[in-house]
Amino acid sequence: MSHKKILIVGGGIGGITAATALANVGFSVTLMEAAAAFGEVGAGVTLSPNAVKGLAHIGLSEQVAAAGVEPERQRVQSWEDGRTLVEMSRADCRERYGAPYVYIHRADLHALLVDAARTAGVDLITSARVVDVREDGVLTSSGDFISGDIIVGADGLKSKIRELFDPSKPSFTGHVAWRALVPANGRLRELAEWPGIHIGPERMVRGGSVCLNSDWQRISGLSAGCFLKMPMWVSCREGVPQPFPAMFPPGNICPCHDTILLLAQTAES
Repeated sequence: MSHKKILIVGGGIGGITAATALANVGFSVTLMEAAAAFGEVGAGVTLSPNAVKGLAHIGLSEQVAAAGVEPERQRVQSWEDGRTLVEMSRADCRERYGAPYVYIHRADLHALLVDAARTAGVDLITSARVVDVREDGVLTSSGDFISGDIIVGADGLKSKIRELFDPSKPSFTGHVAWRALVPANGRLRELAEWPGIHIGPERMVRGGSVCLNSDWQRISGLSAGCFLKMPMWVSCREGVPQPFPAMFPPGNICPCHDTILLLAQTAES
């Protein structure tokens, strides 16, 4: 048992995984999350075998695989004519790499990690936004001082920990992603069964199967994303913006246009 007390700032996937791993080898770990409750939003996340091996280190690999989907294949297609550029087999990942390739909903992964952290004895504190970092601990927005010997920053884009090393502010790169979860049925089933990406200059569309887990059912869904280079930030709070379909023109220029438009319309409905 180590007598060192470790403070981890940020309760996302990275922070909660680090907390569990450190607690499992005997460290006293306190994790502080700014939100009022632990949870994740978003769509699917892809875990390659090396990531799943990391989760095996904290005893979660098979639980994560069971909560997700192990795709048998993937492909990369051209946005201009739909031709396959690269085809990849994923069916033999367990045999080749010793771990599976998994698609999983981000919230399902995070829930498993939080349970593992509690089991490992991590002290989980919510509503604890760190506003100042000191040599022997951190100060939260509520005025609480939490002492520790080692501080780990996992607090995301506006990290207070990173400011100690790089005071520059985050800047918009011009890259925007739209993410959606839709039922994997009808014309979208092929995209779920043959996951991968359509790729083109400064734009990409991806899709892959996930299982939408709840207390009473397990639904086959499609996690879809559209990634674009844009000259300015566009708010998506009112739905898919009008320029969105135009960035993937219809007809012979972009055979994936209809699929993209269907994804957008399904997500909105």
